[in-house]
Amino acid sequence: MAINALVNSIGNSDFDKKLRILPDLLTEQNRIDPPSDDFVLCRDRNGKPTAIFGSNIWDFNPYRTSATRLTKFSFSTVKGVNDQHTKQMIDDIKWLMFCIIYKSGSGQIGRITATTLYNYFRELINISKVATQLSYNRFTGEPLQFRDFFCKEVYISTLYARAKKKQDSLSVKMLNSVFKRLHGIGKDKLGFSVRLHIEKRERGEDNQHPIIPASIYLHYINHLTDELDRLTKGMTNITNFLSEFSSSTYGLSKQAQKSYGIRTKNFNITMSQAIDNYQLNDVFGDVKYKRNLTVRLREVQFTLKNIIHLYTGMRDQEILRLPYDCLYDYTVKEEEKDDDGKVVVPTEMIKLVSTTTKYTGYQKEDSWYAPKEVVKAINLLRKIALGMCKMKNLEPKECPLFLNVALKRKDGNSRSVTAFSNVHKKTDSPSLKWYTGAVITKHDMEILQASEPDRDFYNEKESSGEIRFKVGGIWPLTSHQFRRSLAFYASNSGFVSIPTLKRQYKHLTKEITKYYARNYQNVESIFGHYDPKTGKWKLPEGHVIFDCQAAVPVEKVNNLIDDIIGSDSVLFGKSGSYISRQSERIFNGEVQIEEFRESTLKKVHNGEIAYNETLLGGCTNSEGCDCRILGEFTDCLGSECAVIKKDKVERQIREITESMKCYKPTDGEYQVLEVELNSLLKFKKYRMNTKEASNE
Repeated sequence: MAINALVNSIGNSDFDKKLRILPDLLTEQNRIDPPSDDFVLCRDRNGKPTAIFGSNIWDFNPYRTSATRLTKFSFSTVKGVNDQHTKQMIDDIKWLMFCIIYKSGSGQIGRITATTLYNYFRELINISKVATQLSYNRFTGEPLQFRDFFCKEVYISTLYARAKKKQDSLSVKMLNSVFKRLHGIGKDKLGFSVRLHIEKRERGEDNQHPIIPASIYLHYINHLTDELDRLTKGMTNITNFLSEFSSSTYGLSKQAQKSYGIRTKNFNITMSQAIDNYQLNDVFGDVKYKRNLTVRLREVQFTLKNIIHLYTGMRDQEILRLPYDCLYDYTVKEEEKDDDGKVVVPTEMIKLVSTTTKYTGYQKEDSWYAPKEVVKAINLLRKIALGMCKMKNLEPKECPLFLNVALKRKDGNSRSVTAFSNVHKKTDSPSLKWYTGAVITKHDMEILQASEPDRDFYNEKESSGEIRFKVGGIWPLTSHQFRRSLAFYASNSGFVSIPTLKRQYKHLTKEITKYYARNYQNVESIFGHYDPKTGKWKLPEGHVIFDCQAAVPVEKVNNLIDDIIGSDSVLFGKSGSYISRQSERIFNGEVQIEEFRESTLKKVHNGEIAYNETLLGGCTNSEGCDCRILGEFTDCLGSECAVIKKDKVERQIREITESMKCYKPTDGEYQVLEVELNSLLKFKKYRMNTKEASNE
């Protein structure tokens, strides 16, 4: 909804087309009187106004980047104690919404979304309901002014008290956001002062999506990948099958066709016959009616959607916005030939999945690495969408990938996206065994609780009042959990061992580690978009790349912390001595563990320190040591970056001693091992024993 953002979104269109979709321009930021009633806040692609200041219906869907439509802003829902009170509150709400759009900074440069704007509107409506209720109090006298709820502490406290009790649909989180936004605009632009009242939210109101426990994550990987293979093989002819439903009688039972007055000799084939003809029994064998077919198709789309989540870490709306044509090849490295024309370095190409995404208020293309499982899932979704396009006589390139699969004629040529809100609730469906089979065990609960000790997973509840996480229950999956889990398990594949992981998923973690790495060539131009303002390629702030990159140093810090507070033994080596000193400071209360973790994390992020396990303990060199890479571990004994543990030194002494028994003293191998053994024995005698004695 920003002026400059919308201009950029038009790209190379001519100037007249740009002007057609722009809202009206606010020329004076400090005016504290509302604009004229014909002031246009939003226009569609044809230039038709959809939100006019004086109207009681505002529609911002033309400026919405999400695939699902946004509820229109209806000011007629405001009800005061009388007509004058109603009008006053409507005028105030319109003015505040106008200021949020044009005067808060975010709206003007495009960072505020239509969805966020609607959330503000809804919260202001909720506040108006409280104003009306309290106005009926006999001690109030005149109806309460809407603005009083932003200026007077007693009314503000009332709002928060009701929000904490879940009354009037108020939310502490949204109230905080509204007050912070309006306070930021300021009295000079609003016309009145807003108290900055930020209330601490109760723990659990906005809990972070947990990382899926390893055993359940493994279940999803294995079963979703197997289901993808089953669906791909079983739905070869789905496009032509769906196109047949352009005939209103196709797939109807004989009884239904008879009720429509169709003669027996003109009967169309039934659903069972149609499924059999197109060899779709493996997937749709139990489907008897059109309504059942629509349900099953949604389940298939839901499964394929979660496969994309699993393998890409894309957000929900990023996936739902995928167009029919969303896959393309990208040449990462051109082939290289020698002087004789022989190819010495082959072309390296990868598949990318691309969508339009929100960036400063307008749509731009961003991309995600697409492994072959995602390509298979998208190709199957394209087959389904193409069949629906043929049935509805639509152009595929103008349709979303997740095209609505409703087979009823009344839907006409709708290009809407499938709604998945209740699909997973059909727990008896054979197509959703991958979902219903993810049952929480006692061990899963222990792992979950250990991941966030301050969070009470055992008593956490859904909005319905049901316990969310419980032993024997189905894991409450959300798409964002896949995002966090992909970043964690992929980035920490060297630390997290899942031996029965699908081979293709192990391959994915290697590819992600390669292509999403900070130092990978052209990472911004491959997965990001071009920003015409700066003339540079830029990654969106929400890209899963950043989740993956952030997870690596965090896990390295955790390993370093574990070596400090989880080890009862003295650490040796130059870095080991430093760590031991930090450990003593932590135990003596000189340094808080949180403070040490934060400072260490910064060093890891800046490349000043790393932590990798070695045969003798650990290595803090961020660039990697030859002694660790080449296996010449005795060089670590005098290295600046070495963290040496006594038990590991003693283990190496035992192993080398045993290995020497396999050779003769005159053998070269024996002599090499002898040098290593002597180095370890010397270090143990003169460094380890001396230090331990001094600590006693």
